[in-house]
Amino acid sequence: MIIKNISEENRKEFHIYFDISNEEINRNYLKENENIKLIKIVIDKHVKSYKGLFDNCYCISSIFFKKFYRTDITNMSYMFDGCSNLKKLNLSNFITNNVTDMSFMFEGCSSLKELDLSNFNTINLTNMSCMFRGCLSLNKLNVSSFNTNKVKVMDSIFF
Repeated sequence: MIIKNISEENRKEFHIYFDISNEEINRNYLKENENIKLIKIVIDKHVKSYKGLFDNCYCISSIFFKKFYRTDITNMSYMFDGCSNLKKLNLSNFITNNVTDMSFMFEGCSSLKELDLSNFNTINLTNMSCMFRGCLSLNKLNVSSFNTNKVKVMDSIFF
């Protein structure tokens, strides 16, 4: 897994801790043989984009966001792109009121069978391009609360 800076625009950072220790890691990757049970990510308050946060993290099979209080995030594109072994993803705590870009958000999540996005507020969303592209196992998807009135780009959303 490669974990990289979420945003290059300004001085924005996140800090990564493994397991329950408070020792921050000094590298930006996991070794293939590491058996990590829990990753704690602390995100700098200046970050406005989660673009590519878990991009190509193919070794992760489950993600549960315990807390998600950030209301100022505008970009979630490529957030889980290439997470091909991801089987469980709980996004029930996400606040998406200001998100405008969710393009390629779940692209390549080929092991994900169900996804509940019913709590997503998409009132400001403008780009949904390729959002679920390559989700080959997805057979249950709840987007019942999606408002697509402002969406300008929706090509290949389910390709």
